[in-house]
Amino acid sequence: MAHEGSEETIGKRLARYRKLAGFSAHELAERAGLTRSVIANIENNRRTDITVSEVIALSQALDVPPLVLMLPVDRPFSHHVVGKWAYSVGKLTQMFRGASSSMSTGASARATAVLRTAVSLYGADARVDTIRQKIVDTARAWGFGDRLPEIASALDSGESFGWRVGLDLREAVARRDETRAVEIDEMFRDHDAAVANYLSLALALQELTGEKQPDPRSTKGLLPSIEDAQPERTHADGEHQAAP
Repeated sequence: MAHEGSEETIGKRLARYRKLAGFSAHELAERAGLTRSVIANIENNRRTDITVSEVIALSQALDVPPLVLMLPVDRPFSHHVVGKWAYSVGKLTQMFRGASSSMSTGASARATAVLRTAVSLYGADARVDTIRQKIVDTARAWGFGDRLPEIASALDSGESFGWRVGLDLREAVARRDETRAVEIDEMFRDHDAAVANYLSLALALQELTGEKQPDPRSTKGLLPSIEDAQPERTHADGEHQAAP
């Protein structure tokens, strides 16, 4: 991949970001699972046939987007020649993100749809995980650690709002702070909406690719300590100990 007006290479970009990260070549090699000689050869431009796997490993080790190694993204109007085509860096960046396609062929339309749906699905999955963890943390904080299995069942149903355990949690919180009690309702509603959004995107991606996607309605892995959860201490009147 050549570009106009500069001799910058992926090797130079790698060296620059490595130094910005504060790593020696040896440290980067260890973090990326590559050899020291591979790093040296890339940075010194003795090796230009860098594989996709290597770019991903290096970007992960440096904690930078792969594109910043592949392209001079700080100069979006510079041009690269790829085969018989010449593209600006900005255009190439959009192409990698699926944000620039003429949809002129069946392949381009499908590929763009798959990429956009897959990215949205990944984001939807992360949102489900975030909300679930927030619910679990809140339940523990308000003395409901012994009822995590019930919460897991509620979340697994995909329709957790209205379950007895959620209502009990809300009531316990309301005795201390009605405003925060409303937040309990919102958490369960947000969870159910996030699951519904995930399932819609998963179905859309399955229709595009024929690949069945994982069902998010499983707390396996999220609540690893449920089986070992000890009953929370209670007041003399039997009420759960509320969070301070």
